[in-house]
Amino acid sequence: MEFIVNAGHDQWDRHLGGWRCDALKLPGSDVVALYHDAQQVDSRLYRRDGEMVLWSGTAKSPGQVALKIAVKDELIRLDRDKKIAEEQKNQLEKDKLELERQKIEIDRRWRKYTALVSVVTALIGAAATLAVASLKGGGAPAGGGISRCRDSLDRLEELGRLSGQSVENLESAIARHVSVCQGLVASDVK
Repeated sequence: MEFIVNAGHDQWDRHLGGWRCDALKLPGSDVVALYHDAQQVDSRLYRRDGEMVLWSGTAKSPGQVALKIAVKDELIRLDRDKKIAEEQKNQLEKDKLELERQKIEIDRRWRKYTALVSVVTALIGAAATLAVASLKGGGAPAGGGISRCRDSLDRLEELGRLSGQSVENLESAIARHVSVCQGLVASDVK
């Protein structure tokens, strides 16, 4: 890639005897030609020194010149590498968002399983409580005890079906159910 940069009195450094050219800071850049009055100047009359183009001719330096700057493939490669890095960064962001979405879905699924297991555990606990009471007392708890325990069990099933229930709420409801049924069974068995 090549381009022209104009240099004049504003860029001239009288202490160094040359023109300061910021374009020469670009990686892989070099001065290909120097023009004065639309004529190419002999390359023996100037030389590059860092970001400076120093006048080495014996004649007085021309005031206004045009510098033809060439940039080797390094700048183009750097620009291409930057674009590739940006694309990779964007892909990583997309992948990160997808992983977050998957994590949320997995968490939601496990919460449902936990709630379901809690309800099943409560049902098993209630059945075991009734079975033990039946074995101890020769029959099921009398009258209102078993019906209150069944009502409590029905409420647990309803709570388990509600989508807004948290695991903590279900655990608390199960604990209340177990204590209600155990208390009823204990009082009926005596």
